Amino acid sequence: MNKLNPPRLPSTREASYADTLRLRLNDILTKLILNNNQVVDGRMFQDSKPASFPYTLNQNDQVVFVDQSASSQSVVLMDAREHRYKRPIVKAIGLSANQIEISALSGNVEGRASFTISGTFAVAQFQSDGTNWWRL
Repeated sequence: MNKLNPPRLPSTREASYADTLRLRLNDILTKLILNNNQVVDGRMFQDSKPASFPYTLNQNDQVVFVDQSASSQSVVLMDAREHRYKRPIVKAIGLSANQIEISALSGNVEGRASFTISGTFAVAQFQSDGTNWWRL
């Protein structure tokens, strides 16, 4: 016949470690859920629809919707040195063949001073290597 052993209570040190892990996991999951999976390194990223151009992206911009239906527009990517591995997306939403010129505060875009996308629903995603911006 087996005897049931009473549950062993965790030591204070074990309980403290488990509580710390539980709180950290809860914090991470809450951020991911509340921010629709747009949290990276504790920062929330957002979508932007600028009212005026040229528009310079800020560190929180993840997707920039550009209405180029009336005329060609310009978007400026952040400093490539300060935003290594950042991956902003520029998306045309105008029903027009007008262009969107994309340049950078520092570094080149695809090896040039500027990069152009054009046409209805054109889209481009870029990533900084710490020196320049590259289209993915």
